[in-house]
Amino acid sequence: MSADFRRDSTTLALVKEFLTQATASLGEVESALLRADAGQAEASDTTAMYKALHGIKGVAAYIGLVQVTDVALASSSLLDQARRDTRELTADEQTLIIHAADVLRELLTLVGTAVDRAEPLAHSQAVAPLLAALASGKVAAAATAAPVVAKEPAPTDFERDENTMMLVGEFLGESGAALSGVDGILLRAEQGAAIERDDVHQLFRAFHTIKGVAGFIGLREITDIAHHTESLLDAIRDGARALDRSAIELLFDASTAMRASCEALQTAASTGQPLAVTSGVQALVARLAQALSGKPKAVGAPTAPPAAGVVLFDEEPAEAPAPAAARAAEQAPTGSTPTPVAATAGAPGATDAAPVVAAAAPVGTSAAPAAAGLAGLAGASKGPAPGARAPAGLRETLKVDVERIDTFVELIGELITLQAMVAHAPEIAALGAARVAGQLAQLSRLTRTLQDQALRLRMVPLQGIFQKLARMVRELSRQTGKNVALVTIGDGIEMDRSMVEQLHDPLVHMLRNAVDHGIESAADRAAAGKPEQATIRIAASQQGGSIVIELSDDGKGLDRDRIRRKAVEKGLLPTSSTMSPEQIDQLIFAPGFSTAATVSELSGRGVGMDVVKRAIEQMRGRVDLSSTPGRGTEFKLRLPLTLAVIDGLVVASRGASYVVPTVSVLGTLRPAPGAIQSVRGSDEVLQLRGEVLPIIRLGGLLGGLGGPPSEVVVDASAPRDHIVVVAEVDSRKVGILVDEVVAHQQVVIKPLDDVYARSKFLAGAAILASGRIGLILHLDNLVAACTASPMAA
Repeated sequence: MSADFRRDSTTLALVKEFLTQATASLGEVESALLRADAGQAEASDTTAMYKALHGIKGVAAYIGLVQVTDVALASSSLLDQARRDTRELTADEQTLIIHAADVLRELLTLVGTAVDRAEPLAHSQAVAPLLAALASGKVAAAATAAPVVAKEPAPTDFERDENTMMLVGEFLGESGAALSGVDGILLRAEQGAAIERDDVHQLFRAFHTIKGVAGFIGLREITDIAHHTESLLDAIRDGARALDRSAIELLFDASTAMRASCEALQTAASTGQPLAVTSGVQALVARLAQALSGKPKAVGAPTAPPAAGVVLFDEEPAEAPAPAAARAAEQAPTGSTPTPVAATAGAPGATDAAPVVAAAAPVGTSAAPAAAGLAGLAGASKGPAPGARAPAGLRETLKVDVERIDTFVELIGELITLQAMVAHAPEIAALGAARVAGQLAQLSRLTRTLQDQALRLRMVPLQGIFQKLARMVRELSRQTGKNVALVTIGDGIEMDRSMVEQLHDPLVHMLRNAVDHGIESAADRAAAGKPEQATIRIAASQQGGSIVIELSDDGKGLDRDRIRRKAVEKGLLPTSSTMSPEQIDQLIFAPGFSTAATVSELSGRGVGMDVVKRAIEQMRGRVDLSSTPGRGTEFKLRLPLTLAVIDGLVVASRGASYVVPTVSVLGTLRPAPGAIQSVRGSDEVLQLRGEVLPIIRLGGLLGGLGGPPSEVVVDASAPRDHIVVVAEVDSRKVGILVDEVVAHQQVVIKPLDDVYARSKFLAGAAILASGRIGLILHLDNLVAACTASPMAA
């Protein structure tokens, strides 16, 4: 522990003023160093830096901040020597002053934390090696020193009572929506789109509202980030700060840190563990403060028209408070004394370094002053609807736990099954009463409508995941040095919430591969006559009962020669084997397969595309791949709308019951004798209206319910005059030969046991109206296997 400073009221007031002035002084030092690095140093810069650090040293010594005093003294002495010698700083000296400014900024953060939380002042291990380097004037001493790592203070944990936990759940959902809106605006700004005044207001409202609710709950880390970010945004909307590239980058970092803190909060809330510290928050807060006090020169031309920085009118209509904010206000004791709140950004006399006193207030204190000014957090992600009325919005919105919705949907599924069993019971059929039949039909329609409405409760748009992917492509573009833009289409398409969550990882793997492997370097694109900026396109659409997601790039396409060589090296192919281009493309889905020459953070370990295929198949989906050398690659994911229920055609074959999803069924027919013909020995086909359909006999799929899993085989001994179910998947048709079509039924999908789960041709099981177990066919895999190669036993 370093020698602590006095905590009387006079000293504390001086410390707070010192933190503001010292942060501004460090901003001046860093600005001068940036000019020197760019070859634009001014004659007075060395003297200005010396005076700034000398002033920090004097006040720090008076207060008793030993480490701050030592670093400021050593660095100002180095500058004083250069000033007296009337020379410019050497490269080593510039680097040392930069290191010193970094350490001083971290020390100031530690001081601010000690004041705000009434904790002892933490000691920095980076000071001693830095002082040695400053004394020697050599960077080598600093290079071998311990890195500058500020001690991240332990966050103030939050209460775990029932009301607070409910508020935390609402806050996490609403803050996620708000941050998605923030990322969308920032991505548009970075790409040069015009940013309107309302966009800037929306950014401000998002962070302002997050700060209010987080402060009430007692989430100091999130409150700090939000407070300093809204201060920066307030300066932007007042025209005091441009929304330039440096500001956009800083806002992106704030959004990233906020998400990380929210993830830590989610983990703590769900596991009961203490709230974990998010690394880098203190440094980010210091950067946000410096962005205001340092008055940096704009890096590039503003991406928005002048209107983007216009002040928000005072007469702007107030928005309805978010559920989390409204609940915070309700929970506040009516008779408690409001906790004093420091001036916020935009208020007269507000300063960037002003402490957020309300953030440290216990949950039991009044939140009325904060909650009263909260705008709608969910609305911050998309802005208020024209003409919307706040009271009506509150009456029409209801938050329900996801677990309750899932239970509700499952119970309705069981109701559907029971209704079908009653309707098909022999006792009911024996009655032969038209009235009973009509009532059962009406019951069927009502239960179907009830189920459709229940399933809609679990549907969420793809917009959220698409925005996350856009943010990831941005980071990958910077990491790889490739200029890549992501274009998304169909983000309003809705899918089952659980499927959207499962879809995230496969799409991440595919995008990482597209950027790392598919997109060429800038030089290669120029040589190929392509635009400098590469494009990755994600398009979602609903086709029947399926969701189709297409991910394509305009890169170099798959290098099939290299893929083949790697497959031979890994023993996946014999040297003399012959394969079509499409079959070679499928090798990238093999476990452990990678063409990367070296292992990097992005790729090279061979755990990418096989994970994608396995994850999509677990969702009863399929991955198709097409690639054109020199023009790019396209992946097509075909997924069901929901994993809960399907409409199915119940068929029987060799004593087993199967369910064929009706969304893929074109019709049924009884083939004429001799219509089904054998080709290539064991394969069978049917000519239908000028088309040749491959035939699949379900009798050989599993050898009956008791048989072991196997591939689809042709059962030549089965009779050839049964019923053919004609199915089509992605423009490919097949005929499924069965013994009998039993019924059309909506079934609830149940998981398979370990034995049947190994078959890629089964998507699940269901309880049929007869009470029997039916196996749900995975038609995508069936059709793909049947049309891709001969179906041999």
